[in-house]
Amino acid sequence: MTGVSLERASERAPKGALASCMIPPQFEIAIHARPTSAVEGVERPIHDRPARILAVEPAEMNLPFPCSFEELFERLERIPRFFAEPDGSFVWTGMDDGTNWQLEGNLYDLHGRVIWVSVKGFCPESRWRQFIALLGEGSDAGFAIQLLHEAVYLSQSEFLRWQWDRDC
Repeated sequence: MTGVSLERASERAPKGALASCMIPPQFEIAIHARPTSAVEGVERPIHDRPARILAVEPAEMNLPFPCSFEELFERLERIPRFFAEPDGSFVWTGMDDGTNWQLEGNLYDLHGRVIWVSVKGFCPESRWRQFIALLGEGSDAGFAIQLLHEAVYLSQSEFLRWQWDRDC
């Protein structure tokens, strides 16, 4: 979409196509270390799109990440256009293929270990993969992604499919 304004593109796009395909979908989530007991359960529609819900025990959702708060903070600060504060708040902005995107959120820790990360915004799939790889560096377990407004958990792979695998 280089060189074409969103306003002009919207005049040519079918109704709804601009929001669902040209602009990355927005989300508001919490990222938790995935407990070993978590299993993918029933499939149900979320915003008219099927998603396989992750069955988790709420008491297990404060497992520590594989790194300390300071280690993760330092890793994330090395990303260009990633701005972080010592309290754990952050914002990461950029432009890919002529579209601006932004993620913002907070790192939450307990006894020096990250226990969850809140994130809201929108970004291309490649940026999400970069972000989640840095969070999970040193871990094979993956994450449980909580859709905050929908009050459900998805596996890391199911969130990726549900969020970016769209028919346009």
